[in-house]
Amino acid sequence: MKQYLQKENNNFDLLRLILASMVIYGHAQFLNRGSDDSYTDPLAGLYPHTSSGDVAVKCFFFLSGLLITNSLRKNPSVIHYLISRIFRILPPLIFVLMVITFLFGPFLSVLPVSQYFSSPETWGYFIKGSVLKIQYYLPGVFSTMEHNSVNGSLWTLPIEFRYYLLLLAFFLLTGFKKNWLVNLVLGIVLLESLFGERIILHSFGDLPITNLLPVSFFFGVFLGVNAEHITLDIRYVFGLFILFFLFRDQPFGEIVYTFFFCAFAFFFATLRPLFKLKPPIDISYGVYLWGYFVQQALYYYFGTISIWLHIFLALGISIVLAIVTHYAVEKPFMKYGKMLSGRILGLKRLFFQ
Repeated sequence: MKQYLQKENNNFDLLRLILASMVIYGHAQFLNRGSDDSYTDPLAGLYPHTSSGDVAVKCFFFLSGLLITNSLRKNPSVIHYLISRIFRILPPLIFVLMVITFLFGPFLSVLPVSQYFSSPETWGYFIKGSVLKIQYYLPGVFSTMEHNSVNGSLWTLPIEFRYYLLLLAFFLLTGFKKNWLVNLVLGIVLLESLFGERIILHSFGDLPITNLLPVSFFFGVFLGVNAEHITLDIRYVFGLFILFFLFRDQPFGEIVYTFFFCAFAFFFATLRPLFKLKPPIDISYGVYLWGYFVQQALYYYFGTISIWLHIFLALGISIVLAIVTHYAVEKPFMKYGKMLSGRILGLKRLFFQ
């Protein structure tokens, strides 16, 4: 499967956009505060213990583990790795937090503008969120609503960044030259998830929704480390589905389901007929950052509407905001990060070699 990790041989940008859209779809009934007989979550129908949003988040973690492992193997520079991860995650996040806090927040808050800006919560939302200490509420914003979090989907970002650091630690210890060690770590993560007792990864989250994120991430790491020795085609995807069908009622059924869906997502992204549908830019992160807030704002202004109209508007507005975020922040900062990494590595070679 190594050849499929080359950009020209996959459509991961489309896959990520679909996953970001699934998060909006999965939140729709909850954030639209209404039921609609025509609305069904197909993934919840396949396996009642999960939903489209949950599966999408797991697949995001799987792709992160796979792609950054592959990137670290191709460019084993710690400096490049850290700068790439920081400049990929933080600038768009800070931009979204800044716009929500200082542009949308004063209009959405029921508090007077002076009281809104004098509240420590206002500045805490922006400052703490900018360093991945996510705060979910702004004073007076959506405060009249039963579910009043401003952007509840950001809970995944601190966890994901800590996995990045954990992966870097594994790399520094093994150089990814000892596949057995990475595979052993995956086995430990699996055992922890099976028995529900967190010992090693306790600090990475104990909520039920976080239980299978380590499995998803390290499944991606496993495939990335062993890419030369693994062939992931439709036979394996179908085999995982059969295993899930057979063991869906067992305690580990959700783990098999997670493996199946991650493998299916990878296989989907490598289908050549879909290469013609490659998005010109990758806006999936922006859609993810904006989606929850947009859905909350839609309910705040319009109340419960047709769930399909809610999804259509939320996705459309999020895509527009994500495009702006991409060109205003993501693209220039990724370019600057690449340049900064090159300069630091150049200075390192100049003074230490």
